[in-house]
Amino acid sequence: MTTEEPDADARRLAAVSLAADDPTGWFEHLYAAAADGAAVVPWDRGAPHPLLVGWLGDRDLTGVRALVVGFGPGFDAELLANRGARTTAFDVANSAVTAARARFPGSPSTTAPRTCWPRRTSGARRSTWSSRS
Repeated sequence: MTTEEPDADARRLAAVSLAADDPTGWFEHLYAAAADGAAVVPWDRGAPHPLLVGWLGDRDLTGVRALVVGFGPGFDAELLANRGARTTAFDVANSAVTAARARFPGSPSTTAPRTCWPRRTSGARRSTWSSRS
Protein backbone atom coordinates (compact mmCIF):
# COMPACT_ATOMS: atom_id res chain seq x y z
CA MET A 1 0.00 0.00 0.00
CA THR A 2 2.65 2.54 0.97
CA THR A 3 4.02 4.59 -1.90
CA GLU A 4 6.57 7.34 -2.35
CA GLU A 5 3.77 9.91 -2.56
CA PRO A 6 2.52 10.36 1.05
CA ASP A 7 -1.07 11.24 0.09
CA ALA A 8 -1.56 8.23 -2.22
CA ASP A 9 -2.79 5.83 0.48
CA ALA A 10 -5.19 8.41 1.90
CA ARG A 11 -6.61 9.32 -1.52
CA ARG A 12 -7.10 5.68 -2.49
CA LEU A 13 -8.83 4.78 0.79
CA ALA A 14 -10.98 7.92 0.63
CA ALA A 15 -12.15 7.03 -2.88
CA VAL A 16 -13.19 3.55 -1.74
CA SER A 17 -15.07 4.93 1.28
CA LEU A 18 -16.80 7.63 -0.76
CA ALA A 19 -17.90 5.04 -3.33
CA ALA A 20 -19.39 3.02 -0.44
CA ASP A 21 -21.24 6.15 0.84
CA ASP A 22 -19.05 6.21 3.97
CA PRO A 23 -17.36 9.63 3.75
CA THR A 24 -15.34 9.33 6.97
CA GLY A 25 -14.68 5.58 7.01
CA TRP A 26 -11.38 5.93 5.20
CA PHE A 27 -9.79 7.55 8.25
CA GLU A 28 -10.26 4.33 10.22
CA HIS A 29 -8.84 2.26 7.36
CA LEU A 30 -5.86 4.61 6.97
CA TYR A 31 -4.91 4.60 10.67
CA ALA A 32 -5.37 0.83 10.92
CA ALA A 33 -3.18 0.27 7.85
CA ALA A 34 -0.57 2.70 9.23
CA ALA A 35 -0.51 0.82 12.54
CA ASP A 36 0.36 -2.32 10.55
CA GLY A 37 3.02 -0.46 8.56
CA ALA A 38 1.03 -0.81 5.35
CA ALA A 39 0.21 2.90 4.84
CA VAL A 40 1.41 6.38 5.67
CA VAL A 41 -0.69 9.01 7.45
CA PRO A 42 0.38 12.09 5.46
CA TRP A 43 -0.35 14.62 8.20
CA ASP A 44 1.59 12.68 10.86
CA ARG A 45 4.72 14.81 11.16
CA GLY A 46 5.89 13.11 14.35
CA ALA A 47 5.53 16.46 16.13
CA PRO A 48 2.93 19.16 16.76
CA HIS A 49 1.92 21.26 13.77
CA PRO A 50 4.51 24.04 13.24
CA LEU A 51 1.81 26.72 13.00
CA LEU A 52 0.45 25.72 16.41
CA VAL A 53 3.95 25.71 17.90
CA GLY A 54 4.58 29.19 16.45
CA TRP A 55 1.27 30.56 17.67
CA LEU A 56 1.82 29.17 21.17
CA GLY A 57 5.28 30.62 21.59
CA ASP A 58 5.90 30.50 25.33
CA ARG A 59 2.24 30.97 26.35
CA ASP A 60 1.08 29.34 29.56
CA LEU A 61 -2.35 27.83 28.92
CA THR A 62 -3.22 27.11 32.55
CA GLY A 63 -6.98 27.53 32.97
CA VAL A 64 -7.68 27.46 29.24
CA ARG A 65 -9.89 24.75 27.74
CA ALA A 66 -8.69 23.40 24.41
CA LEU A 67 -10.62 21.32 21.91
CA VAL A 68 -8.67 19.51 19.21
CA VAL A 69 -10.91 18.35 16.39
CA GLY A 70 -9.54 15.48 14.34
CA PHE A 71 -6.48 15.10 16.54
CA GLY A 72 -5.00 12.24 14.52
CA PRO A 73 -1.59 11.28 15.91
CA GLY A 74 -2.18 13.37 19.07
CA PHE A 75 0.87 15.64 19.03
CA ASP A 76 -1.15 18.90 19.00
CA ALA A 77 -3.39 17.78 21.86
CA GLU A 78 -0.39 16.67 23.89
CA LEU A 79 1.38 19.99 23.38
CA LEU A 80 -1.68 21.96 24.51
CA ALA A 81 -2.19 19.73 27.55
CA ASN A 82 1.47 19.99 28.52
CA ARG A 83 1.19 23.78 28.37
CA GLY A 84 -1.53 23.61 31.01
CA ALA A 85 -4.70 23.60 28.90
CA ARG A 86 -7.52 21.32 29.92
CA THR A 87 -7.53 19.51 26.60
CA THR A 88 -10.21 17.40 24.99
CA ALA A 89 -9.38 15.78 21.68
CA PHE A 90 -11.48 13.59 19.42
CA ASP A 91 -11.19 11.85 16.11
CA VAL A 92 -13.49 9.90 13.79
CA ALA A 93 -11.03 6.99 13.71
CA ASN A 94 -10.99 4.73 16.75
CA SER A 95 -7.57 3.45 15.71
CA ALA A 96 -6.22 7.04 15.80
CA VAL A 97 -7.51 7.35 19.38
CA THR A 98 -5.95 4.00 20.31
CA ALA A 99 -2.60 4.96 18.74
CA ALA A 100 -2.53 8.37 20.45
CA ARG A 101 -3.32 6.83 23.83
CA ALA A 102 -0.49 4.33 23.32
CA ARG A 103 1.89 7.07 22.15
CA PHE A 104 1.12 9.28 25.18
CA PRO A 105 0.15 6.84 27.97
CA GLY A 106 0.36 9.36 30.83
CA SER A 107 -1.21 12.22 28.92
CA PRO A 108 -3.25 14.79 30.81
CA SER A 109 -5.48 15.25 27.73
CA THR A 110 -8.81 13.46 27.31
CA THR A 111 -9.17 11.56 24.05
CA ALA A 112 -12.30 10.04 22.61
CA PRO A 113 -13.64 8.68 19.34
CA ARG A 114 -16.30 10.81 17.70
CA THR A 115 -19.09 8.59 19.03
CA CYS A 116 -18.20 9.52 22.63
CA TRP A 117 -18.25 13.30 22.14
CA PRO A 118 -20.62 15.10 24.56
CA ARG A 119 -23.50 17.05 23.04
CA ARG A 120 -22.70 20.29 24.86
CA THR A 121 -19.53 21.79 26.27
CA SER A 122 -19.71 24.84 28.52
CA GLY A 123 -17.32 26.69 30.74
CA ALA A 124 -14.17 28.75 30.55
CA ARG A 125 -12.49 30.41 27.60
CA ARG A 126 -11.89 27.97 24.76
CA SER A 127 -9.06 27.53 22.31
CA THR A 128 -9.47 25.32 19.26
CA TRP A 129 -7.04 23.91 16.75
CA SER A 130 -7.54 21.43 14.00
CA SER A 131 -4.57 19.15 13.48
CA ARG A 132 -5.40 18.77 9.78
CA SER A 133 -4.47 21.66 7.56
